[in-house]
Amino acid sequence: MKRVPDHLLVEGDLRLGYISGVFGTRGEVRLMIYNLASAFLDKKRTVTLVSLDGARRDLPLKARPGAGRRVLARVGDAQDKPGAEALVGLEIVVHRDRLPLAEPGVWYHHDLLDVPVVDTEGRELGTLVEIHSAGEVDIWLIRGPEGECFLPALQDNIVDVEPGTRITIRAAASMSLGDV
Repeated sequence: MKRVPDHLLVEGDLRLGYISGVFGTRGEVRLMIYNLASAFLDKKRTVTLVSLDGARRDLPLKARPGAGRRVLARVGDAQDKPGAEALVGLEIVVHRDRLPLAEPGVWYHHDLLDVPVVDTEGRELGTLVEIHSAGEVDIWLIRGPEGECFLPALQDNIVDVEPGTRITIRAAASMSLGDV
């Protein structure tokens, strides 16, 4: 699947996934969701579908689990296979203003990426560049002048998070970080 070029998205758009195929004959589609752990699409939500040429449509989408890791959905008023086929290949985005407020101590990944990371002794360790979901705990990839390192996003390792501004981790955690 080709991704919609960044310049065709609106500032604040967050990529959720794309419509990868048709499921059955009654208008359902298969989804490829970038973050399977997210429950955002478990409720009926209005999302924006974007085509490769930048055309945008706001439509309601309600996802449900399928067999295995499949995610199935009803999108808009598609009621048959041809209606569903017309949606295949469209990227699913949502504007960050449509996201529910995060609970205290919980952050959206997009608010943490590209944020500087320092330790409690004031050392600049680098920038959080990737977040890997690994079951119960996320693993953060921090890239800095000394290379790359992984940090388990455990409460014991994190002192303070100021989304979009700075992440402070315990000095002991930064000492245990090894180069990748």
